[in-house]
Amino acid sequence: MKDLLATKELSQLLGAEPVVCLKCLIGPPGGLNLRNVVWHGFAAQDEIPIEYVTLLLVLVVSLGKIIQNKLDASSLIHRPFVSFQNHETIINNVLPTEYSSSDIEEVVSIFEDSYFILPSILPILKSAVNLYKNRRYGHCLCLLLPALEHSLRRLYACCNGCHERILTAESATLYTTFDEILSPVLNDGITPNALADEIGISNMEMLMDILMYPEGPKLRDRISHGEVDLFTMSHALAGHVLSMCLSCSLLYCVNYHIKKDSIIDKVSSNGMKYVSLYHPSSLLHREMVSLVEELEKWKEIETFNLTEEDNDDGLPILCTTLHSNYPTALLQLMDSFPYFHTSDSCSNLLAISTSLSCFHGNSALLSLIEEVWGIPHNTLYSSRQKMETIGLLRRIINNLLNTVKQVADAARLRYNLYRRKELRSRQRNNFDRLLSSVGNYWSFIGVVFVLVCFSVAWSHDQSHDLSKMIKFLKKVLSFCENFSSQTSSAKNRWEESDKICSDCIEFIITSLSKIN
Repeated sequence: MKDLLATKELSQLLGAEPVVCLKCLIGPPGGLNLRNVVWHGFAAQDEIPIEYVTLLLVLVVSLGKIIQNKLDASSLIHRPFVSFQNHETIINNVLPTEYSSSDIEEVVSIFEDSYFILPSILPILKSAVNLYKNRRYGHCLCLLLPALEHSLRRLYACCNGCHERILTAESATLYTTFDEILSPVLNDGITPNALADEIGISNMEMLMDILMYPEGPKLRDRISHGEVDLFTMSHALAGHVLSMCLSCSLLYCVNYHIKKDSIIDKVSSNGMKYVSLYHPSSLLHREMVSLVEELEKWKEIETFNLTEEDNDDGLPILCTTLHSNYPTALLQLMDSFPYFHTSDSCSNLLAISTSLSCFHGNSALLSLIEEVWGIPHNTLYSSRQKMETIGLLRRIINNLLNTVKQVADAARLRYNLYRRKELRSRQRNNFDRLLSSVGNYWSFIGVVFVLVCFSVAWSHDQSHDLSKMIKFLKKVLSFCENFSSQTSSAKNRWEESDKICSDCIEFIITSLSKIN
C-alpha cells in the first residue's frame, strides 16, 4: 500500500490532495497506518474511531468520481481475482469445515473459555462466527485472520520472553506480524522461536500451510491485498481457518469438556495428527502419485491391436521388456540405501524384471511412495540443503510427468492415424521406434522414481551432508530435462530418448557409491 501511494502515476491520476489523505489514513507507517493496524490484528472492536471509517468511505466514493471524470471506465483493466478452487479441494475435510448452528454455539463457548483469546478480541470472533453462519465466508475470514494474528502475537511474545513485541504498532519499529511470529528464529537470527514447542508442530504446520508456504493459499496476504472476491469464497477455507483458531484455543481451555465424536473432538483429534499439505515434501508426494497415475495410462498402448496376424503395415509389436540394466540399477540403489534392503516394495520392483510387461510395476511404485512417506520425519523449518534437495527432486519428477504425458499423446495420435490408414511411411517408422522403446522408457522412469524415493528418505537423516547428493541429482535432472525435450511433439526423437535413458541408468549405477 505504501509503495502504491508513493507512485507518481497515482498522484497524477488522483491529484495530490486525495493521495495525501490516503497517506495520512492508511499508509505509510508515519501516518495512522490504519490498513496495517487493522489487518495485523492490533485494534480491538471499538479502538478505531467511527470518524476514520466514515472518512475512508467518503474517500472511496470521491476517488471513484475522480477516476470517472478522468478515464473511460472501459479502459480500466481489472486483474482477475485469485481462485482458491484447487486449494479448497486439497484442504477440504482435512480439518472440519462445516459447522451447524449447534456447533457454532460450541465454538463460541470455547472462544469464551480460552485464555488464547483476549476479551477485547472476543466480539470480533463472535462477529466472524456469525458471518460464517450467514454464509459470508470471505468476510468471515476478514475478521478471523487478524484475530488469530493478534492472539498468536501475544503467545509468541510470552513464550519467547519478549513482551515488548505485543503492542508494537509504531511508526519507527518493525511490526510483529505472521512473518515474524512463524519464523524459525527470533529477530537476532540465532535464538530458536519457542512458539512451535508451545503450540506443537501440528498446529505450526497448519498455520504455515495456510499463511506462509509459497504454493499454499497464503490467505491473509491474498485477502488483505484485495486479490480475492470475498463474495465467492466457499465454506472450505473459512471452515478450515475456523478449525485452526479452535485448535489453538483448545490448548488454553481449562474447564471445557470435549464431548466424544463432537465437531470439537474432530478438530482436536485431526489437529493433533495434522500433516503439512503445502510443504515442498508434501507437494512432491502428490506429484509422484500423479506420475504413477499417468504411467497407468500407458496401459492403453497395450490395447493397440498390433499383433503379428493383423499387422499388415509392418508395424512392430509393442515392446514392454525392461532395460537390461534395470535390475542392476535397482540392486545398486538398494545397496546404497541400506534402509530398503528389506523393503517389500523394492522386492516387488525387482521381481518385475522377469515379468512380461513393465506395467506390472506401477502398483509397486505406489507402495514405495507410501512406505517412504510413512517414515517419521519433521517438515517444519527444513534446512536449506534439504529444501534444495526436495526442489531438485520435484523438478525431476515434473520432467518425468511431462514426458509420460508426451509419450502417451504421441502413441495415441499415431495409433489413431494408423487405424484410419493415414499413417505415412515416415510416421510408421517413427511409431515403430516409439513402440519398441516403451519398455526402456518405463525402466528409466522406474529407476529414477526409486532414486527419488530413496533420496527423500535419506534426506530425513540430519547427520547426512547433502552437498554430494545435490550435485548428483543435478546431473540426473539434466538427463530428465533432455528426455522431456526429445519426446516433445516438436521432436519425437525416440532413439535419442532411448539413449538418454540408457546413459542415465548407467550414470546412476556408476555414481551412487560416491555420494554416501
